[in-house]
Amino acid sequence: MRHSFLVKSLFTVVSAVFVLLPNQSLFAQAVNGSAQQLSCNCFRLTEAIGNQSGSVWNNAQIDLSDPFDFTFDVFLGNIPGGADGIAFVLQPVSTLVGSTGGGLGYEGISPSLAMAIDTYDNGPSQSDPINDHVAIMANGSINHGSVDNLAGPVDALAGSPNIEDDAEHLMRVSWDPITMIVNFYMDGDLRTSYTGDIVADIFGGDPNVFWGFTGSTGGLNNRQEFCFSIIPGL
Repeated sequence: MRHSFLVKSLFTVVSAVFVLLPNQSLFAQAVNGSAQQLSCNCFRLTEAIGNQSGSVWNNAQIDLSDPFDFTFDVFLGNIPGGADGIAFVLQPVSTLVGSTGGGLGYEGISPSLAMAIDTYDNGPSQSDPINDHVAIMANGSINHGSVDNLAGPVDALAGSPNIEDDAEHLMRVSWDPITMIVNFYMDGDLRTSYTGDIVADIFGGDPNVFWGFTGSTGGLNNRQEFCFSIIPGL
């Protein structure tokens, strides 16, 4: 299922919507590929159809000189053993990027930092564990055996090997530029973290990046969605 490729010119922006994140202003979102808006704060990245790729990017960049703490509801589908997963991604490249198959929608986007939820075991070539898992990945890599695997992989959920369970789960990602720690939580449990100067080491000293979600399917599939609060302070 790792038949992935970076797509720029082939992606079509199908809509732009306005949403609020906690402690932020009104921003426009670029919605690409198979992604679609479900409500003012919810998006579907893929249908349960093979070889789909969707991304949703905030058109306004955030400054990594400042901390952030974002919480999302994520839905990874209802087909155990489906594919392929989603990722929360920071990147300065464009709001028109993505990939299909096992690339989780972000493969090949470089520079980037991805908090990935991977729902398919692609085997030893990618050092994938059997269980649905999470990891913090750099520079568009999907290979857990590479130097760009910064943290993880570990089971996505503390109490279950499967996150494709027809339920929403709480995904939280935080960054502290003082301690230089990225934390990745699922359902309130800290699953993995990375300590390092992501601005200098990944983004070449430029703290301004786009944030967004990517997702993809390949030979197998699942319906994959995310939502975030539009009420400041939640």
